[in-house]
Amino acid sequence: MRLSKISGGVVVAVILVFVFVANFSVVESRFQCSDTFQEGTTQPSTAFIKVERYRWWVGLWNDSDASVTVEIPSSSRYEYFSHASEVGDALLMFDSEKRVKGRFSTLSNAFYVEGVAGFFEGNCVERK
Repeated sequence: MRLSKISGGVVVAVILVFVFVANFSVVESRFQCSDTFQEGTTQPSTAFIKVERYRWWVGLWNDSDASVTVEIPSSSRYEYFSHASEVGDALLMFDSEKRVKGRFSTLSNAFYVEGVAGFFEGNCVERK
């Protein structure tokens, strides 16, 4: 009887820790960025980015500080960067080969990303 109570308590504790980690490991921010997209020619454009910053404990099993999703609707571009590192006041985005492909300034909200067929740079405002 006592062993079953202890086992039940351990199972409940493990479930509670899992629920906490699953629900509180990411802080999400969304931004709208306006300026230019260059794909052969330079054109005014708007990009939307979602930054998912990981809490400190995610570093126990993941070497990334964040992930970044970029969408540029006018050019049908959608990019996902699963690895982003905080360096000072900047968030650097890396491709699968660990090459820097973008930068987001957490100080000025300036954004730059190099994609498959061009690059975007602009200034961002946070969306709620």
